[in-house]
Amino acid sequence: MPFHLQKAITDRRGIFSNLSVLAFTHFHPDHFDGYLLDVFKEKNPNVSIITPSTLQRVKDIDCNGIDICPITTTHIGKCKSIFHNSFLLNGAYDSYFVAGDGLIDEHTAESIAKKSNKPIKAIFLNTFHLINKDTTKFISVIKPGSIFLVHMPFEVDDIYLLRKQTESILKRTRIKAEILFPMSEILT
Repeated sequence: MPFHLQKAITDRRGIFSNLSVLAFTHFHPDHFDGYLLDVFKEKNPNVSIITPSTLQRVKDIDCNGIDICPITTTHIGKCKSIFHNSFLLNGAYDSYFVAGDGLIDEHTAESIAKKSNKPIKAIFLNTFHLINKDTTKFISVIKPGSIFLVHMPFEVDDIYLLRKQTESILKRTRIKAEILFPMSEILT
């Protein structure tokens, strides 16, 4: 993550100015940095931090009227043994689902249905979800209002051409989703 973006988060500037919770799905280095979290906590002691470790002790978390409900999921790919949580965010009128790198399927949809009877306004997935047949079933059960693709590499780091692959997969699968590029590209 570029330094100016780290600093914007730590200093709670711009779109991060009202940040009240930081939630981490798992401890992989592309999602979590212990040193940066310590720096953040030192400057922002009133922000709630949710990690896989804290979730082993807590079930649901209320954050300014939004219920953050962890849903245990298996990490996609080779890291199936790592502890991973996806998150259901229940607001007053609708809900949102953040998959992280979690494998999502009909069982995940059933877990969501048990925790919310509100419509799912949007789900946040990554490219690898699109090539998993279970995700298609999940989407057909959940029927989200929107699908956003996250976890895209910074353009300078895209050595595997994930951006082009994602666009190709979207055309091939006909899944209607919007690609959200890294925050630093949105902020510049």
